[in-house]
Amino acid sequence: MDMISKNKFPKGSKILAIHTGGLQGIEGMNMRLKEKNLPLIDM
Repeated sequence: MDMISKNKFPKGSKILAIHTGGLQGIEGMNMRLKEKNLPLIDM
């Protein structure tokens, strides 16, 4: 939002934002990692 407000992008640009789940998604991701015997994400 800061870069947009400072006109860092040409007018009419399309911006893609990817939300990876943040803290809310860690538990679900750890369940998937555990199933694959991969290291878990520390909180």
